[in-house]
Amino acid sequence: MRGKFKASCFFFAIENKSDKIKVMNRNILKGIAVLSMLIDHIGSYLFPNILIFRIIGRLAFPIFAFFIAEGCKYTKNKLRYFGLIFCFGVIFQIVCFMFVEDATPFNIFITLSLSIITIFSLDLFKKALLQKKHIFENLLLFVCVLLVIIYLCLNLSIDYGIFGVLLPVFV
Repeated sequence: MRGKFKASCFFFAIENKSDKIKVMNRNILKGIAVLSMLIDHIGSYLFPNILIFRIIGRLAFPIFAFFIAEGCKYTKNKLRYFGLIFCFGVIFQIVCFMFVEDATPFNIFITLSLSIITIFSLDLFKKALLQKKHIFENLLLFVCVLLVIIYLCLNLSIDYGIFGVLLPVFV
């Protein structure tokens, strides 16, 4: 049989032509992250004493960090990408303050926005190293960005702190 044959279920698909097994794709990974985040929020607000909800919910952030790193790598318009994530953070923060009394000062989108700034400044420094031009200026920019982000993480309530900001950088 020469045609494509796809047998798929939730976690994998097999193509007969090339015998490739796809264990997971982007949409499944996004679904896992969103479901995990939903379970975390349900546990946080409805069942605060049941720890398993929070443990399952901790899967969401590393997956979102991966997608932020991928987005930074493949985006064509860096300013628009940062602006979109940051605007979502501001909008969700306003909504959170309107409906939740004990809301943390900054949500996860603000943390991811800081990650995007860090990744872009690191990319500028790496390009300067490769081109051997403006190395000192770009190193200074990266160090200043990192120091400002460390200051913000220490003095404001940023979700996951400096480790949350740096996780997408390391990914």
